[in-house]
Amino acid sequence: MKTTSRLARFGIQVLDAVCLLIVLAVAGFGGYSLYARNQIREAGSSQEMMKYKPADGTKSLHELMEKNPDVIGWITMNGTRIDQPVVQGKDDSEYLNRDAEGRFSLAGSVFLTCENHPDFSDSYNLLYGHHMEEGGMFGDVIEYLDGSFFRKHQTGTLTTGDGRWQIHVFAVLKTGASDPYVYRTCETDELLAYLKKKARWYEEPDGQHLIALSTCYSRVTEGRVILFGTLNEKDRNDPRSGRFSVCTRHGIHPVAVVKVQAQLACRQVQGSTSVPAAVRGV
Repeated sequence: MKTTSRLARFGIQVLDAVCLLIVLAVAGFGGYSLYARNQIREAGSSQEMMKYKPADGTKSLHELMEKNPDVIGWITMNGTRIDQPVVQGKDDSEYLNRDAEGRFSLAGSVFLTCENHPDFSDSYNLLYGHHMEEGGMFGDVIEYLDGSFFRKHQTGTLTTGDGRWQIHVFAVLKTGASDPYVYRTCETDELLAYLKKKARWYEEPDGQHLIALSTCYSRVTEGRVILFGTLNEKDRNDPRSGRFSVCTRHGIHPVAVVKVQAQLACRQVQGSTSVPAAVRGV
């Protein structure tokens, strides 16, 4: 009887220990999940970069450009959480997990495909950004699938080293990651004809100098949502102010020369027929 009693107490103690371990494991996993979720949420926020926002920040975009020559501008879509610096890497994977200051970041950066010229002089300019929680990075691009949101948020700005473009949204498209009309350098007329037929929402554009904001659609692995707008240059900055000028006290900002060379190399390596495989997460 005593042996049986001791075995019973030992069994209860073992069971209690196992239960405690399970509780601790669940609590630990839950805590880590909350931590990871918070890290992802913070990574998608633009708050840390807001000090560089043109006109509004304590530092200028010019300072960020000096810190990282890959920075080529700042995009803001009015009334949304899209408010980020824009970079361009030597290829379309460099900034998938790197912020505009060059540090590791789960959210990466908003970046212009290396197939475009860095001054946005191409007729079609393609930006990529991750779809982060709570509208981080390009998360709010998805919201444009709603007709009411689309109609209420059709303006924005793209500030570069020497001026500010006005953006006017005219279409939003839900498609696949290898859509040849979207993910290659194409004729503007061809793209507009395609959008007129396939876009979720479409209005006649007020020009043919286009910008596109591409992100992933969370419910479909290879799904993408792309927002299209026109670029209308409103003003150019006075180089004497030093506010957004590419000219620095050390001379011409290296982005003006190096980026053109990198862009040419990118086209030779990646071609212009489809979206690179590395970019299929944005």
